[in-house]
This record gives sequence, structure tokens and C-alpha cells, in this order.
Amino acid sequence: MRISQLRDPITIQPITRTPDGQGGFERSFGTGSDLMANVRDLYQIEAQIAAQVDSGAIKVCTIRYSDATVTPSDRVVFGGVNYRIAGAISNVDGRSRFLQFQLRQESE
Repeated sequence: MRISQLRDPITIQPITRTPDGQGGFERSFGTGSDLMANVRDLYQIEAQIAAQVDSGAIKVCTIRYSDATVTPSDRVVFGGVNYRIAGAISNVDGRSRFLQFQLRQESE
């Protein structure tokens, strides 16, 4: 991966939990970090191998290692579509240059 391949604008939105007054919490997403990424479709065969096939689009997202703090509870907005982070956030090649994670389209 080269930095020049990070051409897709995304927004990483952190989750905010606020009490709902009934003993539970209301989930909302705050304004996030706008950054450039490489977002590609996860091919069907890869998804089957990873045993993660279900409804909704599955993508692989790669960002710069130092761009933002990313947690599995965050939401990613790409092309006006909301995605949740599915699976592990990995340090590509262990070199602290890029982070990679899968995105799964949120149901409406």
C-alpha cells in the first residue's frame, strides 16, 4: 500500500452513550474525523473464506496509522452510507504505517 492510494474521503464518528432516563442508554454518533482512506469491496470468495457472509455490503478500509483513533464501536461514513466496523483493526505488516479493518453496511 502506498499513501497515494488513499483517495477515498471517509468520516470516522465516535459513539456517544447518554442516559435515557429509564436506566438505559441512548446511542448517538458525534462529529468525527475526516480523513482519506483506501476503501475496496471485499470479494465474495474472501468473505466466504473469512466466514463473514451476511446481508449488506462488506468493504475493506485502510487508513494511515496515525490519522485517527479507531475503535470497533465507531461508525464510518463513506459515500453517504453508514458502515460499522466488523472484526479486528489490524496494523498492516506490523510496521505502524497503515490500519486496516472491515466495514459492514448498517441496516436502516
